[in-house]
Amino acid sequence: MIKKETIQSETLKFEIVTKEPKCFHSTLYKTVHGKVRYYSLAIYLTLFGEYLLLRCYGSTKNKKPSRSIKSYYKTLTDARIAFFQIIYSKKKRGYASSPKNI
Repeated sequence: MIKKETIQSETLKFEIVTKEPKCFHSTLYKTVHGKVRYYSLAIYLTLFGEYLLLRCYGSTKNKKPSRSIKSYYKTLTDARIAFFQIIYSKKKRGYASSPKNI
């Protein structure tokens, strides 16, 4: 979706055109030895027009994730393909959409 905004003063007129990013987010959970682990994935649009796939994982007891991995893609299609491939592989390893489904 394209959003246009016009800002005008006495001497200047600006027209700001922005593209709203298409953001995807998913968090998967898994219980290992009585502890709940999470795997979070998100796609963000960067300032340079690339797409960032951010993967964070760790234990729910810790405030910070154990690790964060950033991957950059030129198109949203490539980022979405990687996003869904990772979700598919994590679900095969026992992760579920909510901690109740474990």
